[in-house]
Amino acid sequence: IQVDWLRTEEEIKILGVIFANSIRRMISLNWDVLVGKIRQQIWLHSMRTLTLHQKVILLNTFITAKVWYLSSLLPPYCIHSAKITSTMGTFLWRRQPARVPIQQLARPRDQGGLKLQLVAFKSKGLLLNRHLQEIGSIPFYSSFISQANPNDPPADLPCLRLILQTQPRLPPQILQNPTSDQFHRFYLDQTDRPRVETRNPTVNWKQVWRNIGNRRLTSEQRSNWYMLVNEKTEHRRLWHAIQRTDSERC
Repeated sequence: IQVDWLRTEEEIKILGVIFANSIRRMISLNWDVLVGKIRQQIWLHSMRTLTLHQKVILLNTFITAKVWYLSSLLPPYCIHSAKITSTMGTFLWRRQPARVPIQQLARPRDQGGLKLQLVAFKSKGLLLNRHLQEIGSIPFYSSFISQANPNDPPADLPCLRLILQTQPRLPPQILQNPTSDQFHRFYLDQTDRPRVETRNPTVNWKQVWRNIGNRRLTSEQRSNWYMLVNEKTEHRRLWHAIQRTDSERC
């Protein structure tokens, strides 16, 4: 029977997500499109004059909103995470030779960061949280995970390798009550301390970070002080050489 209004499609878009016959193809299709859109959005916002704090807020709230929605359904490949992170770094430090490591920016404010949401950390947390909840609520999924080989997962489940390799290394308190925020903090705790802290271990850094993040300061002041404390102020050695400052650290 030939029905004129019935047709077959290799892919279909529902609620902003492209569905296909293969999960691997779905991941590539959706994330390729999203990476392009993020680059376009960041290019438009790069024409604005924003402070470092304002750029971080913009990235966390507006630019990456679709990233977290899609990450909760389909995890990005490493190449997609790297492209988005690189684009974010270009937006944050455009034409600035002095830069703070992007993983430091992801740390909490009282630990020398600005709470920047990194795709590599948060998308992994969303993936682990969803899978652990499914393991506890879907009987066949639990048995499937227990019998799967971590070194040879099914080809059509690229995220399964991460689940099988990461789950045994997670702390028991996270496994008992998993949330995406706990996973995100778990990965942040594994990042290196700010270099300025290791070079000056006797300083009360919690107080320093709290002072430069004071809400009574303007966004521009907080951004400038943050760069100054991290010893990333441009031309500071030149200012000291021409006796404009008492120390090359200022």
